[in-house]
Amino acid sequence: MLATDGARRAAIEVLARRLAGRAIGVVLSGGGARAFAHLGVLEVLEEEGIRIDRLGGASLGALVAAASASGLGPEETYRGFERTFVQTNPSNDFTWPAYSLIRGAKTRRRLLDEFGDSRIEALPKRYFCTSSDLLARESVVHRIGPLREAVYASMALPGIFPPVRTADGRLLVDGGVLDNLPVAEMARSLEGPVIAVDVTGRLRQAGRPSRPGITRLGRPVRRFLTGSEAQIPRLGETVMRTVTAASRDSVAAAKEHADVVILPAVDSIGLMEFGRLAEVRETGRRAARAALAGLPSGILG
Repeated sequence: MLATDGARRAAIEVLARRLAGRAIGVVLSGGGARAFAHLGVLEVLEEEGIRIDRLGGASLGALVAAASASGLGPEETYRGFERTFVQTNPSNDFTWPAYSLIRGAKTRRRLLDEFGDSRIEALPKRYFCTSSDLLARESVVHRIGPLREAVYASMALPGIFPPVRTADGRLLVDGGVLDNLPVAEMARSLEGPVIAVDVTGRLRQAGRPSRPGITRLGRPVRRFLTGSEAQIPRLGETVMRTVTAASRDSVAAAKEHADVVILPAVDSIGLMEFGRLAEVRETGRRAARAALAGLPSGILG
């Protein structure tokens, strides 16, 4: 009964902040492995006592936001990501490439393990994520329904994951295809300040090792595989960069709707370098500290 009373009081407090326009929202962009920087940003915001009532995101940013909206703490979230992306690989269930390179079954199982039957509308914090409808060519906002299904659709990279066919006839793929930083969706409610965290970054120099131990393919191998000795990005990097290329203008426009924009220095991180979790998280921490240090007093309440 006490827990129920506590939850009721917390819900009333959140509602009061939303009505007063003081409910802080955070929107997290997609960016492959670079999205791990969001973990560090959220950690610093919590350490600084910034209470987040609303979260949203696209692609892997949708996954990080979902963990936070579910009530998972920063350390618990970090350990879960470490198990999912570093110790195991949820996206290596390759299949005959008639519809996609992977089946997506391992990713669905991991989302089920993390979120179970949780529904978006029942989460402790308000949450949304976006996907892209290939048929209507429009962004789809998920605010209700099973959390794991919405997050999966938001992360379904075209060509890598199979598209998601919905009961109402939509064909959904990664939210970053049309809008990799859906700040406008958060801001239009006028419920409070919005923090945008953009880890889109730039395309890393093709073929350049990002750290010791990363081996480039030799010229003979490159010529055999591509017909050219030119250094070009690997498949995963090319696909991820291609599907978010159309959203670059929307990312720039979205920043007009944010009260605070945090830009972790992730350009040296490959979009598929999931093993660099700890390093990328620290870039997020540094960026958040720098952004907060330069804020005028009172902008976040």
